[in-house]
Amino acid sequence: MKQQPIGFKDLLERHLPIGEVPSVARLRVQRALRSGIAVEVERAAMLDDLGRAADGDAAVESIYDATKPATMLTVANAMKERKRFDQALDWRRKYFEQAGQRDADALCDEAEILLEQKQLDAALERRAQAHLMAKGHARARTLSEQVHRQRGTVPELIAVLEKDYEKDPRSAPIRDQLVQLYGEVRRYDARKAIYVRMLEDPATKAAALEALIGVAERDNDRPRRIELLQQLLALK
Repeated sequence: MKQQPIGFKDLLERHLPIGEVPSVARLRVQRALRSGIAVEVERAAMLDDLGRAADGDAAVESIYDATKPATMLTVANAMKERKRFDQALDWRRKYFEQAGQRDADALCDEAEILLEQKQLDAALERRAQAHLMAKGHARARTLSEQVHRQRGTVPELIAVLEKDYEKDPRSAPIRDQLVQLYGEVRRYDARKAIYVRMLEDPATKAAALEALIGVAERDNDRPRRIELLQQLLALK
């Protein structure tokens, strides 16, 4: 009978029933099986579960191929997944020493790792660099909010956004972020002022009327609600 080679993935599925693996480890194994990650990453997860984390790190680092610099990022991403954040940053640093300048996404990647390490000031610095490199970068905005929440400095973020909004009142991302944060800190009058300002722009007038109708409903202001509804119907 002809023998068929068995890959590590098949061997893992056959001899290690997923249901018998501890829940945290199970997630890692399942991710590896689903995504076809390199055998070394699958092996690293198993070594972790055997209490051999150093060997697991070595298995991941063996992915690096000196002829393929991009494999340094593969190692960095795997280290981040394993919550080896110092190693993840180190591998990213090595890569960009060869590749050159980081782009906004690369800076955001580093900021996310620093955020995991609770290095909030450093994370905010990377986020600021990403913002300067790509104005309005969505990940940079999200990271800024995450950092300020952890620092307990949301009012500081709001002050920055208010200045940006004054410079560009038609910026939907800035406006939407301010509206959300005003609601969280209960600055309802400031949020309402944004809705009123939106009435001046035909492109946002309908959305502004709908928002103000919601405000009138919460305030139990029936006459104002009817007035706003009539204005909204006139736009249809």
